[in-house]
Amino acid sequence: MPKQVNPTEIAVIGFGVAGLATATRYQLAEGVKVTMYERNTLAGGIWTSRHPDSIYESAIYDNLSANVPRQLIEYSHWPWPSDEPAFLSSERLSKYMTSYFEVLQLRFRDAFETKFNATVTFVCRTNVGRK
Repeated sequence: MPKQVNPTEIAVIGFGVAGLATATRYQLAEGVKVTMYERNTLAGGIWTSRHPDSIYESAIYDNLSANVPRQLIEYSHWPWPSDEPAFLSSERLSKYMTSYFEVLQLRFRDAFETKFNATVTFVCRTNVGRK
């Protein structure tokens, strides 16, 4: 059985859907400092790639919507309004991801560090985890 690690500090690479969920999970565990690294200039992953400040060449096209219902891409503590359509537009998903990131920054500002325009080229194990 693997040894259970209770980190006091973690790094999350990428501010997309999964990265934000991971950061939230560790932020809700008291005492864990989270440093997030994002290659882009804003949070939200692929859903914000059409934003004018994005460095990504967009994979999102006009009129694209999610291919799964909103209930499957909602954070349990940040629900969608009940009047949202089942399948959301890319623009609406971009706004959701951006607003969720802003709330994380405010709520956990003392233990939440963000590094935009960051390129992670190497990850290694340290005595307390990975660095």
